Amino acid sequence: MDLTEIEPLLVRYFNNELSSAEAEKVAAWIAGSEEHRKTAEHLYYINLAAEAERLHREIDPAEALRKVHRRIRSDRWHRTFHRLERIVPYCCSPSSYSRCSWPRKSPKRTTAWSRFARPRA
Repeated sequence: MDLTEIEPLLVRYFNNELSSAEAEKVAAWIAGSEEHRKTAEHLYYINLAAEAERLHREIDPAEALRKVHRRIRSDRWHRTFHRLERIVPYCCSPSSYSRCSWPRKSPKRTTAWSRFARPRA
């Protein structure tokens, strides 16, 4: 095989897009000589750089950061909600009114002088 025939196969080989028979042919070609191995290595690095460039164009770092911040806020909200979910049944059930002082008025304090004080009008 000459270079014009093997080049597209090498690119597909590096992307794992070849059938097993084609992959064996390419592996045999690479192992055939030192020049073939160097050519394959150069094409591998070119393919790797092209893939990195493609991913760089596709990914928006600002949008990725916004997404992370949204997840953090969402996680905080969910944690707070679940904490409240565990606490609220104890505070809002009818049997909890005897334990909680906030739904009822607190009793007046009595002191020794309050028995002798005149009631206020």
